[in-house]
Amino acid sequence: MDAIPSNNNAVGRGRTFLDVVLVLLVVAIVISIAATGPSTTYAYAQLQQIGAVVGSIESGNWLLPRDHLGGLAIKPQLYAWLDGPVLMLTGIYNDFTFRLPTVLASFVTGVLVYFLGRRWYGRRVGLLAACLWATAQHMGKMTYVAVTDMLLSLWILIAIMCADRLLFHRAPRGQRWKWAVGLGW
Repeated sequence: MDAIPSNNNAVGRGRTFLDVVLVLLVVAIVISIAATGPSTTYAYAQLQQIGAVVGSIESGNWLLPRDHLGGLAIKPQLYAWLDGPVLMLTGIYNDFTFRLPTVLASFVTGVLVYFLGRRWYGRRVGLLAACLWATAQHMGKMTYVAVTDMLLSLWILIAIMCADRLLFHRAPRGQRWKWAVGLGW
């Protein structure tokens, strides 16, 4: 009986690629919807976060930053470290450039939700989890605000993924050190 050889690995990679594209598309649609609403850039904690970014750029002090009014910045500096170079390179100070770290973290977080769900419960559940995560009301709002919450979500998911590879779905022995470093980082 002649069987046609199949490359299941290639089919699996193709499905994974399409799933990731679908997750990225859903996140992009949610961000686009949030971006078309009224601007809230100068409301809530966003003003303080943006002030820390602008203050770091204006003062050149990236370790002990001042906000845009000259006072000590009260927001964590990671956001300024990620957004400051974008603002300095482009020279564009608008809603999108202020929120770019959050937008990028949203895309990566959505993909990580997919991969964790797929690893734990299968492809369909991973895809459903990522799409539900992206379209949940609070996440829809958090994907397009200039605050550190989405970055925190991203780092927590990275830690969960590293812990999973160390404890449950063990990486090969020679690769475990990378996951341990990722967990400790």
